[in-house]
Amino acid sequence: VKPSTSEPVSTWNEFTVVFRSTIGPKGSELNVLYGAEVDCINRKGEYVELKTQFKALGIGRFYDSKTMKWWIQSYLAGIRKIFVGIRTDRGIVNSIEEVVVNELRDKAQKWQASICMKFLHTFLHRVRDILFSSPEGTILLAERNPSQEHVQFTKLFYEMPEYEKYNLLTEEFKLYFSPRGLKRSYS
Repeated sequence: VKPSTSEPVSTWNEFTVVFRSTIGPKGSELNVLYGAEVDCINRKGEYVELKTQFKALGIGRFYDSKTMKWWIQSYLAGIRKIFVGIRTDRGIVNSIEEVVVNELRDKAQKWQASICMKFLHTFLHRVRDILFSSPEGTILLAERNPSQEHVQFTKLFYEMPEYEKYNLLTEEFKLYFSPRGLKRSYS
């Protein structure tokens, strides 16, 4: 089916896939369970990402940071191809270009995939260490001010007023995946 190029593009249509992976070098690898938004599946059953770009690929002062985000999002979800709609300032797509995800990594000038993955590994190790030493139910906020090099971590506990704002998991989910709930489900 050919896409309609007569209407503005909507990026609201997507679904979430849950992945299990191992991240990091041997000896310090982390087992990670995560969700990734995926736009569609092709006829071969492969995940495909859809993006839009104003005027042309490779232009714009934020193109390098955009391609880094495209790469890591797609890489972690096992996506090999991104289809980029080249759009007008009114959101109308005039053409579609296919981008191979590994080529984003190979052509990058201002970022390196190995550094991105090392940062992710270090970040996840830090999150794990903080949460393992915190009471059950602790919410950990991670924030990075673009003008600073480090990530700031803030712990939220149940009795804090802002806890509910960030509490995304239902009590049923937490009970089921608690050590007590997991033992019961495997019996």
